[in-house]
Amino acid sequence: MAWETASNYFSGQGVVLMGQRDTSSGVAKAGGLFEVGNCSELKLNVNTSTVEHKETTTGSRAIDLRLTTEIKANMEVTIENFNSKNLAQAMRGNFISAVSGTVTDEPIMGYPGMITPLNHIRVSAVVLKTVETTPKTLVSGTDYAVNTEAGSVKFLAGSTILTGNSPVPLTVAYSYEAQEEVHGLTQPMQTIWLRFEGLNTADTNKPVVLDVFKFSTDPLKELDLIGDKVNAFQLAGSILADLTQGSGVSRYWKMKMLQSQGN
Repeated sequence: MAWETASNYFSGQGVVLMGQRDTSSGVAKAGGLFEVGNCSELKLNVNTSTVEHKETTTGSRAIDLRLTTEIKANMEVTIENFNSKNLAQAMRGNFISAVSGTVTDEPIMGYPGMITPLNHIRVSAVVLKTVETTPKTLVSGTDYAVNTEAGSVKFLAGSTILTGNSPVPLTVAYSYEAQEEVHGLTQPMQTIWLRFEGLNTADTNKPVVLDVFKFSTDPLKELDLIGDKVNAFQLAGSILADLTQGSGVSRYWKMKMLQSQGN
């Protein structure tokens, strides 16, 4: 007769959470985690480096010892939620939120036939003037055109104020909507707590939870901005040993799941 063994299959879905590590109590804890949003992939992999020793007594040069010299754990998260917090985390940067407001005298240079960016996006009620004792007001459609979404001004060839090839100093006034700025590579290396609150869709959506105690992230390698599919970016790095976890337990990660009937 054949032995029959129950198999436990896995197909995962779920939510990825991240947050700063809290070690104030002496044991690293998840202190305030935020939801990353839709992630198409979450991978944990372990690499080992080994040295093999050959004996020299039998003439066979057989391998008689295999010594592990390094164990390295890595994690990769492919994120599809393009919000400022996720991008700042992936870029090892920070983000700044700005409420809606107005600008009265932002100095810019007008270059005939060229485009000059403004300090904000999604602008409206744009008014440009020359910098003179008696300023002249430029005429929209004659002297310039505005990309209100991107926040930039194109100076037109038919302008009577911007002529020739010399730049003209100007001031611009406008209103702008609430927006955020992401600044890349402004922060030092960080370690974060990563948590996966998942479901095993191959086993009646039973819960599977993974806690990674000390995830050291690298800056993203690439950010696709033009494409014909839903773009994503990858947050990758190393899982470091968290020595505050104590003895007798893993210092890298912990996984929890319900007991399967086949056990």
